Amino acid sequence: MAHELHDIAVSLAKEADARRQELVGARCIPPDLFKRASDGGLFRQLVARQLGGPGRTPAEWFATGVDMAEWEPSFAWVVTQGAGDMATYLAAG
Repeated sequence: MAHELHDIAVSLAKEADARRQELVGARCIPPDLFKRASDGGLFRQLVARQLGGPGRTPAEWFATGVDMAEWEPSFAWVVTQGAGDMATYLAAG
């Protein structure tokens, strides 16, 4: 599962890079990319298995973000920040 999430993330980052003019023009992540990141489980990366998540380690999450950032940094930031926020919200709850 860890490799699958990484592959999904990098694939979407490559697509975001190819669509850079669209991202720049809209000044946001296109809704379809955001939804596919969500559907692919990228925002749940750090959710523990006991809570229904994949339970990726912080090192795996960080490496995925770095690999995404090589293609499209702003999209990588949105995904990694979103995953970190999700974990924080669940831990605080």
